[in-house]
Parts: sequence; structure tokens; C-alpha cells
Amino acid sequence: SGGCFSGAGGAERSSAATSRASCSGAPSARRSQQSSASHDSPSPEDNDKSDPATRQMVDKRKCRRVNKDSFVHALDVWRKQQAARASHPESKGAREPLSELLQAEGAATPAGRRVRVIARKRPLFDREVGRDDFDAISVVGSRTVTVHSCCMQADLKSMFVRHHEFSVGQAFDETASTEEVCARGAMPLLDNVARGGNSTVFMYGQTGSGKTFTMAGIEAHAAKLLLPAEKAEGAAAATLMYFEIAGSRCLDLLSPSRGHEISLKQDGEGKVQLLGAHTLAVSTESELLEALRLAKAKRATHATGANASSSRSHAVCQLTLPSRAARPPVLTLVDCAGSERKEDSALHNAERRKEGAEINQSLHALKECMRHWVLAKEGARVHIPFRDSALTRVLAESFLRDDTLMAVIGTVSPASADAEHSISTLKTICAIAADQGRVRETKQEVKPLQPAPTGPESPKVWDARRVKEWMATACDGAFASLVPALPSALDGKALMRMTAKQMSTLWGASEAQATGVYNALRSELKRATDSQQQRRRDIRANERRKIS
Repeated sequence: SGGCFSGAGGAERSSAATSRASCSGAPSARRSQQSSASHDSPSPEDNDKSDPATRQMVDKRKCRRVNKDSFVHALDVWRKQQAARASHPESKGAREPLSELLQAEGAATPAGRRVRVIARKRPLFDREVGRDDFDAISVVGSRTVTVHSCCMQADLKSMFVRHHEFSVGQAFDETASTEEVCARGAMPLLDNVARGGNSTVFMYGQTGSGKTFTMAGIEAHAAKLLLPAEKAEGAAAATLMYFEIAGSRCLDLLSPSRGHEISLKQDGEGKVQLLGAHTLAVSTESELLEALRLAKAKRATHATGANASSSRSHAVCQLTLPSRAARPPVLTLVDCAGSERKEDSALHNAERRKEGAEINQSLHALKECMRHWVLAKEGARVHIPFRDSALTRVLAESFLRDDTLMAVIGTVSPASADAEHSISTLKTICAIAADQGRVRETKQEVKPLQPAPTGPESPKVWDARRVKEWMATACDGAFASLVPALPSALDGKALMRMTAKQMSTLWGASEAQATGVYNALRSELKRATDSQQQRRRDIRANERRKIS
């Protein structure tokens, strides 16, 4: 444990020659003192040569994984501050949630909004944990979703987090069950249909964020509420239409033959008729769910970088309940095709890329129609551009009926790699509901989380107790007789400033003893420096493996 060991490649190896040199004073103190400067700190040039990763440009998502520990620590601190504020509103360090701030300013409550805006966060998948991803979304209360975008400055060393807060009508975290989402989020729309109205639910989000899974839960909930469990004799049946929209084509999913195309024609009253669409009479809950299961098997899916089986079309389910009214009650469920990042479809062929462009164009048309519909409901004289895409054309009745209620459910992935897409999803659903102002962004600097030091400690950081311990044990106790002569406040920093001559004069030590102490200290310093440099090299090598 004394200065009788020298560091080489981070490993501590015993060396008799080093022991004799450091304890006997064979090398001159002057030569050791001159060479010690080279061990105190490596030159900037040496650092650059040993650190090629510092000049390597890497993808921001890889940077997040490389600096995962620092970002996760910063997010943990942020979440604890929010939790503390929830328990003690007067506590410092956490800002007032955006939803509470807007409510205090007199903003509309969820019940007062024209479109119900619902956000659901899914759990982090095992495969995401396996690639060193981490949770970058927080649900604060029941109405605020915060996406933490972890970023790097241009030097790829300084880190910061942008906290994007969104106020929505209802927010569900990863612990919420699908039954809870249906009961608290979709129930008002289902009740509206049960009373004879028209309701439309849109599911929007990134590929792999849980859209189709959540929609399946809503379908089961709707079937249970709107249809009987057992078929009643003489009771009228509900009518089901189910089709998918792929680009400008509308394909029937209830047709016995796959790929049966439906023609869209507008009649004299402005209604869009689906010519050639098959309808199916369903009388019970189980009949509806079985029909939906068979229809979904025909839906177009392809693998993407985000999901092995991604929905590549918009699926529209229209359930019309029996009624004598001129406008019967209708429930429309729209499972929008998954939106993607460019890299999710980087390996697609030209057909898949064209398909993705058509999906994004139709989603934009839907957003514009819903935005104009909200303005029209608020009394503005606007034209709803539902003719801009096949998707909005088949939904024309939802935009024209006075008894329509709408909800848009945005599903988001918690993975840090998907942060930008989650932000885009939440911005879109807020824009659909004309709530663009319900967004707040704050910035937080992130300090690197230093790993716990390992290996020998530099003599420069020793305290007085550690100095005496070392003097008593170094070189098999060769300097133990000098311990009583040491000043009580002598620490490692002061000790390293002393020359061998000063040690001899102040402690009454022989020249050989003083030179031995001096050389042994330099050997300890070299051993600690070599260990630290090797640890830095190991960290850089690990970072290069992560980003390679």
C-alpha cells in the first residue's frame, strides 16, 4: 500500500527495483523532482491523442445513451421536486404545473373544451431498456404531460434538458390500465352515442406507441356498453362498416375478398356515400368483437424501424345503432396509421416511402379539418376542408352534424430516443383542439455525473490523518520514526510542496530518509496518476463502444 508499487496500464504490480529506488534514495531528489511534473497532469496534446472520441460527431440519440447516468440523475431530481411540490405547494425548486397555472388564469376546463384531448404514456419496453434507453416522459397530476428532451451543446460535452410541458384534458401514465383510459377518457363520447348522438374518436401517435392496443380496449368497452351480451328476439341489429384508407384508396375490410375498393361519391346534400361498401349486422357484443378481429387481419401492415408490424393505413370503424331518427346514432373509431421518424423508414423501398408521405399528408388534412371544426363550433365563419383527403371525406358527417362529440387520444413512447416524436404528437393533439397555447418549455443545465473514484488516491488530496498513516506504513515502516515530528496539520497538499532538504531540516531526518520519503511520495503520485488515466481511457473506450 506504500510507494513501493508503480502503476502500469491501471494494474498495480509489485516491483523490487521500484521499491529500492523510492525508499533508498538512489535517484537524486532533483531528478525525481524534475520528472514529477510530467506525472502531475497530462498535457492537452496528450489528452487529444488519447481521446479520439472527443472529436467524433455522433447522433443525439446515441449521446443520450452515452450520458444516460447524468441525464437520469437530473430527471430524478426534477421528478422529486415535482413530487415535493405536490405534497407541499410552498416548497421551492419545482414550478407550478402548467394545467394548474392555466386553470388559475381562467382557461377552459376539460369539460368546457370542444374536443377532448387525451394523452397516454406506455411503459418502457424491455428491448428499450436493453439498449440503454431511459424514461424521458413524466405525467404530473391528471392533466400535464412533460417530455424531457435531453440535449448536448455543440461541444458534445455540455448537457442540458428541455422540459416540454403540455396541458391536456386527461393524462394517463404507464400505470393506468386500458379500462381506466376508457372509463375516464372515452365514456362521455360513448354515452353521447347511447343518447342518440354522433361521436368520433381518433387515435394518433408514433409507430409503436400503443395506438392499436388502446383502440382495441375502446372497441371492447364500446361493444359492452352499446350492444347486449345476448341476442334479444325481435331486436333490431346495429350496422357495422369497417374499411381502411391507404393513400387515396379506400379498401373494404368486411368484404370476403381482400382488396375490395370502395368508391367515394358526394350526393346532392353534401354527404359522402361509400359505394360498394359491405355492411354487417351485429346484434351482440361478441358478434361485434369477432367481426372486428376478422377485419383487422386484413389490414395493411409492414415492418418499420420502430415496430415489427406497423399499421400502414388508417382504419375506420363505423357502428350505426338502430334508430327511427333521421340521423341515427353513430360511433366512429379512427385508428390512424403510425407516424414515423425518417430513420424508422430509412430502409424502405420507394413504395413504402411514398406510402409514408401519403400517411403524413392525410394526417395533416385531418388536423386542419378538426382545427377548423373547433373554430366553427366557437362561432367563426370558416370552411372545413374535408375534401382534401380520402380520410377526411369519409368523416364528413362527423364534421357536419351538430350533435358530434370528438376526442383525440395521443399515445406516446417514454423512450428518450423518441422524445422528439412524442413532442410532435402532443403538439399535434393540442393543435387539433385549438390549444396551441397550452405548452410551456423550460431549460435545465445538467452536470456530468462523476463515477465513484477507484484505484489509489493521489497524495495531493490526503488529509493529515492519511499522511501519518502513510508515513507509518510506507516502505515497510522505513519512515515510521518520523511520524512524531510531523506537524499535526500537515496534509498531502502541503507535504507534496516540500523538498527533501526541507523534510530533513524540519523533521530532523537523515538525508537518506528525507530523500526516500520524497521519492516514495512521487512514486505514489505516479501510481495514482496512471490509475486515473487508465480509468479515463476505459471510460472513453466504453463510450466509443456505445456509439459505434
